[in-house]
This record gives sequence, C-alpha cells and structure tokens, in this order.
Amino acid sequence: MAKYWVIAPAEYSSSGSKADWYDTCWQYDHANGVIAIGWNLEEAPESPEHLRRLWAERADPAWSERGRRMVERFYFEIEDGDFVVARAGLLKYAGLGEFQGDAYYEEEASDQTWGGNLRKVRWQPDRSLRRSPVRFSQPTLYQLSPEKARLFNW
Repeated sequence: MAKYWVIAPAEYSSSGSKADWYDTCWQYDHANGVIAIGWNLEEAPESPEHLRRLWAERADPAWSERGRRMVERFYFEIEDGDFVVARAGLLKYAGLGEFQGDAYYEEEASDQTWGGNLRKVRWQPDRSLRRSPVRFSQPTLYQLSPEKARLFNW
C-alpha cells in the first residue's frame, strides 16, 4: 500500500533571501523530476548503519538525531510508488508527485537544490503555490496520514 509523505524543498518564506532560495530549489526539483533533502552527506548511504557512521563522521552540532532519522526515512523507508507533497511553509504546498526509484546522491545538484540527496519524482504539471487543505508540521520530512492525504485529491 502506497504511503504519503510531506517534504519541504527548502525552508520557506514569502519574501527575502529565503523566498528566493525556496524558489530556486523548487524550480530545480520540479524541472528535473526530483526532490532533495538537506544534510550534505557527500555520498549515498548504503544502509541505515552506514548512514549512522556517515552522520557521526560529519558531527556538525546542527545535525540532530531527528535530522538523521529524516535522512534514514528518505533513503530507506520511502518506496517507489509512494506519494509526496512538496510543502511551502505550514499552510501552502507547491506540488504533488509520485516517487520513482531509489534515493541517490548527486554532488552537482547540491548547489542548485537543498543538498545532493535526491529521489526521482513524477510531479504533476502545476507547480504554483496553493493553500493546503491541512496544516503541515515543521519537520522537513514526515509521513502524512491516509485521511489527510485524501484531502489533496490525488
């Protein structure tokens, strides 16, 4: 059974440099049929254990255990055919899509999107900001309940 996920293409703001960065990331993601998640690991983890080692090696104080868990979900829990909402803040979303394949790392993408950790996504054509039928939570990545997912009319 397909799962539904929410991912922020970047930190959202309606104005200023954060708004520009969000637009840059979302335009790249939509145009290239991908979604990125932050935390530049400089390589794709092969397993949850490998991810834990990579995480420990990079030891940036801003990299929380919660962040590691999000990256682990991105690489090892999301499955081909699961659905994704690209959120913009807590009250809007920019796109709906379906995951296509496994997560991977692409260094060249890390300057144009939110890190080089990517997953292929078949995005619906409309990429404009819309009011969300649900209030999103703050984490970069989390699973959406089937009841809330139905409100998006996939």
